[in-house]
Amino acid sequence: MKEFRTLTRLELLNMFGLNEFKYMKDPQGKRKKGILLIVFAVLGVMLIGYSMAGALGLRELELTGKIPFLYFLVSFLVQMMLGAIKAKSQLYRERDMELLAGLPVKGLSIGAARMVRMYAEGILVWAGVFLPAMIVYGVDRQEDKLFFLMMIPVCLIAPILPVVFSAWVGIIFAAIIARTRHKVLIEVVLMLVVVIGMFILSAMMTSKTGFSGSSKGMSEAAKEKLTETVRDSIISMEEAVPPFKAASRAIAKTDIPGLLIYAAISIVTYILSAVVIGLNFFKISARLFTSSKHREYHLEAMKENSVMKALIKKESARYFSSGVYVSNTLVGPVLAVLMSVGAAFINMSKPVIIEKGASLTVHPAAGIPYILGSVLSFVSITASSVSIEGKNWWIPKSLPLSSKLVLNAKAAFNLIFLAPFFALSEIILVFTVKASLLERLWIVLLPLATVIYSVLAGLMLNLKFPKFKWETETEVVKQSAASGLGFVCIFPILILSSAAMVIPKEYRDLMNLGVFLILSGITLLLYRKINKVKLERIG
Repeated sequence: MKEFRTLTRLELLNMFGLNEFKYMKDPQGKRKKGILLIVFAVLGVMLIGYSMAGALGLRELELTGKIPFLYFLVSFLVQMMLGAIKAKSQLYRERDMELLAGLPVKGLSIGAARMVRMYAEGILVWAGVFLPAMIVYGVDRQEDKLFFLMMIPVCLIAPILPVVFSAWVGIIFAAIIARTRHKVLIEVVLMLVVVIGMFILSAMMTSKTGFSGSSKGMSEAAKEKLTETVRDSIISMEEAVPPFKAASRAIAKTDIPGLLIYAAISIVTYILSAVVIGLNFFKISARLFTSSKHREYHLEAMKENSVMKALIKKESARYFSSGVYVSNTLVGPVLAVLMSVGAAFINMSKPVIIEKGASLTVHPAAGIPYILGSVLSFVSITASSVSIEGKNWWIPKSLPLSSKLVLNAKAAFNLIFLAPFFALSEIILVFTVKASLLERLWIVLLPLATVIYSVLAGLMLNLKFPKFKWETETEVVKQSAASGLGFVCIFPILILSSAAMVIPKEYRDLMNLGVFLILSGITLLLYRKINKVKLERIG
C-alpha cells in the first residue's frame, strides 16, 4: 500500500509539469512555465463557458430536462476518447524496464497508480463539461441544496468507469502490439482506427443534436421546429444507450441507491482492471519495448547525399520509429483526404438559408479552404521535432553544420510528409466540389499557406518551449506546450471558415486575399526568426 501511495503521488505531481515548475531554478524557464499554466487555466475557463452556453441554449428551447442525459453522455465519451488515445502509452512507458524492473515494486501498484492519474485527468473533464451544465439545470429547476452538494461526489464517481474503458483499450492495444513484429505500423493502424472512429461518432452526435448555441432572434416557427428536432434526436439517443439514461436520471433525481449502484460497478471494474494490468505489467512492457533482429546485412555500393537530404533522412527515420509520433500527426492528413471524399455526398455548392431575425445565407463551399488547411495542420510534426530528440539533443547541436540548415531540414521533412495528402485532397476536391476558377484558386492557395504557416509556427513554438526531459514520447507529442499551442494557433483559421461561409460573395475574395497575405507575412517573419536561432542556446 505504501508503494502505491508513493507512485500515485509521483504520478499526480508530474501532471502538467507542476513538480518541475515547483523546483525549477531557471527564472526564464519558470516564467515560461507559469505563462503556460495560465494559458491552460484560460482554456479551462473557456471550456466551462462553452458548456454553460450549450446548456443555456437547451433551456431556451425548453429542453432543460434533457441536460443531465446529454451532458453525462458527452462528458463520458470525451473522457473515454481522450483516455483511449493515450491509454497505451500512459500505462506502458518506454523506460519502465530500465527504471522500475529492478526496484522492489509490484506491477499492480504501478498499474493502479497510473490509472489514478487517468482518473484525475477525467475529473477535470467532468468539472469543465458536466458540472457547469448541471448548475444551469439546478438553477432552472430550482433544486434544493442537496442536489448541488451531490454534484461533488457525482463528479468524483462518474470519471471512474470511462477510465476503465480507456484502460482496456490500452491493455488490448499493448497485448496486440507486443505480439507483432512490426510494432510501429500496427500501433499507427490501431490508433487511426480509434481516432477516425471517434471523429465519425462525434460527427454523428453533432448532426443528431444539431444545436449548440443560442436561439435568440429565431422566428417562433423556426424555434419550434428546432426544438422538435433536437428533442427527437436526444430521445433516440436515450433509447440507444439505456444505461446512460438510467445513470443521468439517478443524478437528476438525486437517487442515492442508484448512484451507489453506479459507484459500486465503477469501483469493482476499476479494481479488476488494475489487477489485470498489474499481473501482466512487466511481461507486456518487456515485449513492447524490446526487439530482436535476425537479418543478414550486405554491404553494397555507398551513396553520397547532400547535407540537406541526409538531415531529412535522419528526421524521417526518427519520425517513423515512433508509433505515438506517427499516429498523432497522421490523423489530420488522413481526415483531410476523407473529408474531401465526403464532399461528394454533400451538395457543398448549395446555399443554406437560416432564419434568424433577418435571413442569413450560408455558403458551405466558401469555408472549404480554411477547413482543409486547418485539418491538415491540426498537429504539426515540427511542434515535437526538437523535443523528441530528448537526451540526444547534443548530437544535432554538435554537428559541424549551421543551425539554419538543421532547423530547415525539420521543416522540410514536415512539408514533404504533408505534400501527398495535400495533393490528393486537392485532386479529389476537383471532382467533388463545384467551384469557379477563382474559388478553385483559393482552395489551393489558402490551405497551402496554412500548412506552411503551421509547420513554421510549430517549429518556433518547440524552440521556445522545448521539453527534453520526458519519460514517454506521449509527453512530447500529445501533452507538450508546443503541440497544444500549435493547435491554438490553427484555431483562428477554423473560426475564419465560419466568417467565409456567411460573408457576402462580393467581399469574400477580398477576405481570402487578406487572410492569404497575413498568413504569408507571418510565415515569412517566422522563417526569418527561425533562421536566427542558435541551437547552442536551446536546452
